[in-house]
Amino acid sequence: MEELANLVRDLLREVAELRDRVGLLEARVAASETGSEEPKAAPREETASLASLYREGYHVCPVAYGRLREGECLFCVNFLERQSEA
Repeated sequence: MEELANLVRDLLREVAELRDRVGLLEARVAASETGSEEPKAAPREETASLASLYREGYHVCPVAYGRLREGECLFCVNFLERQSEA
């Protein structure tokens, strides 16, 4: 059971990293399509920072922001998903 929990934790981290990368790439593509030189990636960068904190083992959800996590937090994962969609 512990092996499965570790696998899920690793997969969630990898998904968060990939979402961060996709978000930055989408911002670059959008910037190149509109012709602007600087991509407007501030919200994406904030999401990337939050995802980084989460991967380091801290809560990023409003319920327990900044506290150390023990295992995965569905509130945090949901919060990060909503932030990446915005």
